[in-house]
Amino acid sequence: MYLYRISPLKTYQITIRQGFSFKSRKMDLYPLTMGAWQPQSTRLHFKVKLARYGRLQHLMCENSPSALCNRHALYERGHGLMDEPRDFTKAALRGEPSYIWRDGQRRRLEMILDNAGPSLRGCALVDGCGVGMYLHNMREYFDDVIGLDIEFPRLQQAKKLEDKVLAGAGEWLPFPENTFDLVLSHEVIEHVQDDRAAIREIFRILRPGGRLVLFCPNRGYPFETHGVYWRGKYHFGNIPLINYLPRAWRDKLAPHVNVYTRLDLSQLFDGLPVKFIQLKTIFGAYDNIITRNPRMGKLMRAVLQWLEKTPFSRLGLSHFWVVEKKYSNPD
Repeated sequence: MYLYRISPLKTYQITIRQGFSFKSRKMDLYPLTMGAWQPQSTRLHFKVKLARYGRLQHLMCENSPSALCNRHALYERGHGLMDEPRDFTKAALRGEPSYIWRDGQRRRLEMILDNAGPSLRGCALVDGCGVGMYLHNMREYFDDVIGLDIEFPRLQQAKKLEDKVLAGAGEWLPFPENTFDLVLSHEVIEHVQDDRAAIREIFRILRPGGRLVLFCPNRGYPFETHGVYWRGKYHFGNIPLINYLPRAWRDKLAPHVNVYTRLDLSQLFDGLPVKFIQLKTIFGAYDNIITRNPRMGKLMRAVLQWLEKTPFSRLGLSHFWVVEKKYSNPD
């Protein structure tokens, strides 16, 4: 995802799929407003000239108002949220954070707030905050919000949105016991070296009655969204049926990321003083499909999110669990 400034007044976004080679492709760019990506009613259509691996050469406006630019004007790259060339190995091992704020992120934030319970308005930690999108949008709902991530360059981006960020690993959280009322782990636990240790650390720093809100990939989903490792290279994209292979085979093809059944996930909490508040499997919001084909994408989103209420939810994209730390019994 890149930002391009084509006038003194407006900045536009472009999302380029990585790992593919294009000669040209038409895309829509949306104005950037209020520090987050908000689709506008008026879109500008650009022809995008791309080199190998999605690196942008230039973009040419096709129907922009003359006040902004003429038909054949070329624009240099402006301020970006992602450095180029991109580190594909880091993307595979650490995952890619949310760079933009769209319907999918808004829906998940609503789920977080609806299930925060008494932890709402307390002190929250975003464990694996990335570039700070959830951190920034949770701030108004909690008295204090802190972000932690293992990748310092991402924290530099998050620092532009929120001041309270620090570097650290999920297996060794740099906080004393009973510090937070809520911890958000959003699509992070699958990337850590020791997921059981990371869960234990979260419940060490949670106060009694505090809650963990956990999103992580579901092994029942028909696609591996983190790509595969094949013949010494990472190959990105939605790879079908990888997660349905026997675990040993699956882990050879995707050694860089974990995936969970309900049983796998429940075993991470063995021996901990916990109460399960919410155990769901959810589908995605499919914002990228909606951008390309709004009618088909919105229908797909509506159908799949309706399936969350049925046994077909086992095919969902992510687990959504809310787990509360129990109060200790006095002796």
